[in-house]
Amino acid sequence: MGLFLVGLTLSLIAANSAVKIPSKLKLLTYENIPAKPISKKSVLDVSRSSGGLLKILMSIGILLALYWYIVSYVPIASYLLSNPLLSFAVILGMMSVTVYNWLNTYDSVEDYLHLPIDDTELLKSKFQAFKAISTVLIITILGISYLLYGGNLLLALAIAYITSFYVGAVTMFESGLNPNEEMINALTFTKFLVLVNILVIPLLSLTSLDLQLNYIVGLLVTMMVTGKIIENMSFS
Repeated sequence: MGLFLVGLTLSLIAANSAVKIPSKLKLLTYENIPAKPISKKSVLDVSRSSGGLLKILMSIGILLALYWYIVSYVPIASYLLSNPLLSFAVILGMMSVTVYNWLNTYDSVEDYLHLPIDDTELLKSKFQAFKAISTVLIITILGISYLLYGGNLLLALAIAYITSFYVGAVTMFESGLNPNEEMINALTFTKFLVLVNILVIPLLSLTSLDLQLNYIVGLLVTMMVTGKIIENMSFS
């Protein structure tokens, strides 16, 4: 646990350092982002900010490096992580929720008052942008992880995406368009932890053990259905 805390700390430091780097890469444009107009704006806000998407990649990359070190050099890891790729997929899905925080950092509801768009539509666009960026990050990082650990890549992709979707839906439900402020509230953060841990911790435990595939798939289906319900509740 101490090593994971160190990894998270280093990830935050890396992300903070990346924020100070001017973003000059123009890989993303309004035309090549497959999303609705408001969602495109949210993606471009993050991409054009200081550090661009690099700040997200750096923070997750540090976690990947620490996880590789634990799997490779910590003896007890071989007993606790029988499927390192699948376990990392769960962690990656949880970490990708930081994307939702970044998407709500560079604007506010007041910036859209002059447009014919309500809060629900804005919330939907933010979540669509979150899913788009998270999917790209998951595919990229898990592709690298597969080269390190091997294993069932398709299952790992499904685990990471569904975990990301579920945790993202819970974040949106509890914090709306102000996650960076709302998550500071003790009650909101406690409810967030309860909703996340009730399904994500069991999933992490299942991926750490050498169990049959149907147990993991069953829990993934439960997470996907529950996440969809929470998503719809957020928009109602």
